[in-house]
Amino acid sequence: GEGFLTGARGLTTTQAALGVTAGSVFAPGDALRFSASQPLQAVAGAFLVTAPSAFDAQSGAFVLTERAAPLTDGPRAVDFEASYTFASFGAGTLSVSAARQLNAGPSGEDATLALVQGSFGF
Repeated sequence: GEGFLTGARGLTTTQAALGVTAGSVFAPGDALRFSASQPLQAVAGAFLVTAPSAFDAQSGAFVLTERAAPLTDGPRAVDFEASYTFASFGAGTLSVSAARQLNAGPSGEDATLALVQGSFGF
């Protein structure tokens, strides 16, 4: 239904990240990185929403009610990533990454990502 945000109650959020990078692992100038993180997520609290809950026919006005909408539904997401950057060749670099997110969606499903990045200066 329709309504508007009127405030927040007891809002608490957390996030964490840890990464390790090593250079010149397989060749001079390359880099290998591993990281793990928990994205920013509400761990407590609610938004307060005011919305019409009834219509008073005698006065012709809506009755407004404030309700709390909790922000802590679903399991907490955890991300893992591995990335390798090849040694510079000419004016460019090439990186490949693979990432896995546990509990990516509200039902706890996981997600996987593979990424290839290139950059070239000119």
